[in-house]
Order: sequence, then structure tokens, then C-alpha cells
Amino acid sequence: MKELIGFELKKTIRRPVVIGVFIAMLVIDLLLIFLGTFPSEPTRSISYSREEVIQLRQEQSAFAGAIDDIWTQRIRDMKNGILNNPANQVNEAERKRITEELLAQGLSRAAINSPDNIVRFIREDVLHSRELQRLEDPEVASNFYKYVDQVGKETAKYYRETYAGPKGEALASKAEEMYGYLSNEYEAYYDYDWGWSRLHAMQTVLPFTIGLLLIVALAPMFSYEYSKTTDSLLLSAKYGKSKLVKAKMIVGFSLAILSWLLIQFINIAIVFCFFGIAGSKSFVQNWVMNKSPYAFTYLTSYLAVTAISFVGLLFLTSMLLLISSRSKTP
Repeated sequence: MKELIGFELKKTIRRPVVIGVFIAMLVIDLLLIFLGTFPSEPTRSISYSREEVIQLRQEQSAFAGAIDDIWTQRIRDMKNGILNNPANQVNEAERKRITEELLAQGLSRAAINSPDNIVRFIREDVLHSRELQRLEDPEVASNFYKYVDQVGKETAKYYRETYAGPKGEALASKAEEMYGYLSNEYEAYYDYDWGWSRLHAMQTVLPFTIGLLLIVALAPMFSYEYSKTTDSLLLSAKYGKSKLVKAKMIVGFSLAILSWLLIQFINIAIVFCFFGIAGSKSFVQNWVMNKSPYAFTYLTSYLAVTAISFVGLLFLTSMLLLISSRSKTP
């Protein structure tokens, strides 16, 4: 049996096309880790940069913590301290010019002098300074519960308008329950999480990289013998039907699982090494690409996605072997 498994394994992995696709898969995976841009990553649809990683890690790790009233007020106080500092505002002549322009646009003096409009009178260099810009991401995160409540109401409204009757009401009630838990009971956590968001995003490309390799490697597993008219000879040999078929199945699933594990290991090792390991407790929603009603952190979400990916791998492998056993051409 070992000899048959070894024979089938060598026959499969030594094919030039399999070697070529395997190398291409690794290259594509590495390129996507460092050069890929993923809209699903919260506020960072950018490729890898060591300077960017260091900067974001230093800035965002300083605000790591549970998103509660005290945390949110801290962000507001820091921003207001910058905006209300007279040294960061334009001089009187520039302020007068801006005010006249706004009056000409129809704004009232009360609206112009409102605290909400103070940003109009901040110097350009201050607006683009890291001191102020580093507060943008935590400020967005501070609205987590507000966004949850808004998305929950919109989702419930959509279900009631789309599905009339008990079905729509049931879906709407479930949405209100799940989003209501997030907005009223769940405590979201903020931290630097580029490593986890990039690792999470890399899972979305696995069906294409691993999938292509499996198609090339496993599709001829049985059909190769059919095309060479050696199937009847092999299957009629002693233990042909029992051991040979079993050996092919073992090799097929082993190659699939080992390839999947290899890519997972490469992604985890490289992403955590270059992007950092912090952020496992951070929330995954960004309310643009990901409006999940589940109280998942990056760690729990990654484990769930990985489990689904593995089940999908087994299903794809089974289908490829089944199709190969029924096909007459490699």
C-alpha cells in the first residue's frame, strides 16, 4: 500500500504543470501579502510599507482599549485640544477673509462661529499633521455603537419592505435582536490590527490559489489511466480495485490538505512577522464592506473563516476526484 501511495504521489507532483502552478501559487500569495490592496481592510486599502506599519502601530496601539464612554471622551478631548488651540488657528486677517466667503455662500454668522465649523479656521499644516490625522481612525471607531444602531435599523427596514408578512417581520426582528445586542450590550475593542486584517483578507484569495492547484493536480488522478487505456489493466490486477483506488484517494486528500496547511502557515508567519500580531481582540466590522451582526473579534472571525475554508477544501477535493473518476480525458 505504501508503494502505491508513493507511486501515485510522485506521479502527481512531478508533472511539470503541477510544479509550475505550485510555484505560481506561492509567488502570487507572497505578492498579495505585500502588494495587495483589500477594500475589506478597515480604512487601510494600501499595500505593505514598513514605515506605514511602524507609524500605525505606534499611533493606534496608544489608544488600545475597550470602546466605552471614557475612551470616546478621551479621543474627543484630544481632538478639541488641537482644534481649540489658538496657535493652530489662522490669523485674524485670514479668519476675516474666510468668514466673508462663507457669508457670501449664505451661511449665517452663528453657523460660521459654531464649534462644528472650527475646522474651517485651522491652519493647513495642522490639518495635515500626524498629530491630528492619527486621531481619525480611533474617532471612526468611537462611532461603533452609533453605526451598529444605524445599520440595524436599515437592515430591519429593508427586510420589512422586501419580504411582506411573517417572513419579513421574522427577519427584521432577528436583525434588530442581533444588532441590538452589539449596540447595547457588546463592548467593542480597539487596537492596531493591520496584521489580523491582512491575514483575514488573504483567506478570500485561497479559493483561487489553492483551487487552481487542486484542479491541475487532481483532475487527472483517475482520468489519466482512462486516457491511456491502462485503467482495465490496473483495476484487474491483484488488489487493483481496493488498493489502487484507495491510494489515489489518500494522495488526493493529502495533497489538498498539505497544500492548504502550507499556505496557511506561510500567511500566518509572514503577515505576523511583517505586519505585527496585535489586534486579535479588535472588532471586524468596518460598516462599508463588512456589516456583520455577529460579535466577532478578528481572532474568532479568522477561526470561523478558516474552518469554513477547510470544509470547502474537502468538498472541492471530493468533487474533483469524483469528476476525474467519471471522466475519460485528463
